[in-house]
Order: sequence, then structure tokens, then C-alpha cells
Amino acid sequence: MDTLDFFVRKDQLATTQLRRLPEATLADGQVRVRIDAFALTSNNITYAAFGDAMNYWQFFPVDDAAWGRIPVWGFGTVQQSRHADVAEGELVSSASSKTAYGTAFQLAQREGIEVIGLTSAANVAFCKGLGCYHRVLRYDELEQIAADAASVYVDFAGNADLRRAIHTRFANLKYSCAVARLGATSCRAARAEGSCPPASSAARSGTR
Repeated sequence: MDTLDFFVRKDQLATTQLRRLPEATLADGQVRVRIDAFALTSNNITYAAFGDAMNYWQFFPVDDAAWGRIPVWGFGTVQQSRHADVAEGELVSSASSKTAYGTAFQLAQREGIEVIGLTSAANVAFCKGLGCYHRVLRYDELEQIAADAASVYVDFAGNADLRRAIHTRFANLKYSCAVARLGATSCRAARAEGSCPPASSAARSGTR
């Protein structure tokens, strides 16, 4: 199966190409993702304009130095995986990590709040290196957080199993929200199963 790739000329951002490339063989640690939906907006032009200064071109490098791939916010489904922490069929969002640590940075400015980052085993070192989380835990290390701790959960990944585990474990969960659109959809489905609280009860809990 071929892959349709969108290229932008780095020195002429209005010059673009669609190239059809043969499907590459996956190496260990790589995944293949089917793009379900994505958006190109004026914000993506900023990524291109600062592609060299802020290394945006390095996110998805191209062999031809004159051309680049612009990062976009999108959602996809893992079709093939050779990564131990990524299962086939998982939903992924390409902007969740940046949005998450931007939020963590702002929260860390407040006194009296412990900001805990939850991530995959492969991303623990990276998240610790950001310096904006007080603690970074793997998804399967929730037991290291006191079950009665007053908590607020912001879901950037749309991981239904993780959200279900959090809503089950933390009795003093004050508020829970999903930033990713697919996450919100999954939460509605989880409410139908009884693993997410109804929106009204979350709103009543509120935050201070």
C-alpha cells in the first residue's frame, strides 16, 4: 500500500507537493499509523516559518533538504506496531504531548499543587527532562499516588482504559476533563458503561 505524503518547500512555503511513496518496512520500535483526521490552519504556517529556528522540520525529517513536512494536529489509528508500548488499534493524537506539558508548565507555577505526568514507559525520561512535572509515572504506576488524594485529571491522550482506572481508583477526584476530541467521545462511551462519572457530578465537584 502506498503512502500519500505532503511536502512543503522550505524557502517557498506556498510551493507544495503531494508525493505517493511506497510503504516502508517497519524497524523495531516503529509504528504505522493510519491518519483518520487532521487540520491545516494558520498555526501550521508558523511551524513552517520557524521550521529551522525551532527545529519543526526535524519532527518528520525528509531526505531532500529543500523540502519538509509540516507538523499538524491530527488523530490516527495504529495499524501496525513493532513497539512494545503501542498496541495495534490504539488511537493516537499528535499534539497531546506538547499540549500536556504546556499545561503542566502553567500549573507548576501555582503553589500547593503537585503536577504528576502520566506517560508511556518510553517517554518517562523525556517528560522528566522537561522539568515541569513534580513526578512522572508510567500509566501502570497509578498505585504510587494516594487513592484519597484530592485530584484533577486532564486527559490529553483519549486513553479509555487509563481514564477508567483513574476514575475507579481516585475517590476524591474533583474534576476530570478530556482535551482531545476523541477522548471526550470515549468518555461519553465510558459513562454509558459506568466507568466515568456523569458530567453533572463532575461539574458539582468543581475546582478551587
